[in-house]
Amino acid sequence: MSTVLDSLLPRPGSAPDRLADAPCLTPAAKRQRGAQQRQAKAQSLLSSTALLRMQETERKRIATDLHDSIGQSLSALSCVINKGLVGISQGRTQVAGEMLGWAAVQVKAAILEIQRIAMDLRPAILDDIGLIATLTWFFREYRTLHPDLALLSEIGLEEAEVARSLRSHIFRIVQEALNNVIKHAHASEVLVRLWRTKRELHLEVADNGSGFEFRHDELALTDGYALGLSGMRDRAEITGGCFRIVSVPGKGTRICVVWPLLLP
Repeated sequence: MSTVLDSLLPRPGSAPDRLADAPCLTPAAKRQRGAQQRQAKAQSLLSSTALLRMQETERKRIATDLHDSIGQSLSALSCVINKGLVGISQGRTQVAGEMLGWAAVQVKAAILEIQRIAMDLRPAILDDIGLIATLTWFFREYRTLHPDLALLSEIGLEEAEVARSLRSHIFRIVQEALNNVIKHAHASEVLVRLWRTKRELHLEVADNGSGFEFRHDELALTDGYALGLSGMRDRAEITGGCFRIVSVPGKGTRICVVWPLLLP
């Protein structure tokens, strides 16, 4: 009988002994652990919600681009081809030739527009030459397209100082912010700054345009400007950043994003 009892009793160093020796959590520690778990769950839910919002914003923007540009180009192309076919059937070769020439122009324009949309989604050179060189290229193209707007840039870090997971998001935030300046700000000057401190990575886009009275609930609106702001905010949030807008009517707008750095 004693042998049976001995086999049922925990041996020294066994799991029950270790559990018994483990320190008990005080009520305060339990509350703290519960609060940390709830905060982690809330942060995870927030990131998931931001990701879904960002995806929906991207879908709306792509749908608008496809409808307004590619859809119209293809409709015009279809009309031109039909006129060319009618000309051929009626023996009017000169008219048919003119229509085919116009169709070639429409096809070229549609190809360029598709390339632009693809570039907006993700520039291939971002993977090839990195964020800093891609931003330099983008700023140069932007200045060419908008010569009346003075674009200033201050890049105060090296490529290796930017996490790979952030590079495409930083580019897209800069891209959207500068597109908003052209569409809405009526500015004569815009400054893009990217730098880091010991603990944080900072991105700032500031213009001297018309500004606006900003309320955070405006990010829920569905007009183009609000969708752009919402997309930037969501990109910042899902990558662990803090997004902030400061805007004063008549004095311009400043968009700031700060990402905490993981220190070794």
